[in-house]
Amino acid sequence: MESFSFLIPGSVGLQVTLTELEDGSVRFDLENQGDQVADLRGLFFDFNDPDLLSSLSVEGSQVSEASFEDDSVRNLGDGVNMNGEGVFDIGVSFGTAGIGYDDIFSTSFTLSSSAGPLSLEAFANVEFGVRYTSVGTEDGVREDSLKLVALSPDYVPPDPLDPPIIIG
Repeated sequence: MESFSFLIPGSVGLQVTLTELEDGSVRFDLENQGDQVADLRGLFFDFNDPDLLSSLSVEGSQVSEASFEDDSVRNLGDGVNMNGEGVFDIGVSFGTAGIGYDDIFSTSFTLSSSAGPLSLEAFANVEFGVRYTSVGTEDGVREDSLKLVALSPDYVPPDPLDPPIIIG
């Protein structure tokens, strides 16, 4: 299984790891990083194959909403929006509003297409955005919110002719 990772930087950054699964889907593993804590409410991103958007679906235990529409997704409701930060192809929201119900610091979901297998190239060099609420210190006040945007890195598939590196 191939994967690649990148960080959406900020006072609460988001580590994003994408992994191609054997069934043709891609798993997204998301984990908060940084000096502050926050409730991860949404992930927004572009997709390099807009013709596949209508075939996509998302599964994840903490997923509460998903939207797929070429250059049209910025608001998923309940404060999960990227208003003022751009428009995306895909938006996925997590949990419920307010830390009284859940407080998500990490989560995973799987993106699949009914049209066939997805590849990591579909997520290379595209804009990603993250929506945080209840931002603050772990034992302090958490009244801030954040919207962060970053470009994912280029994905270079491993060369099958390169021998594996063995350590030890």
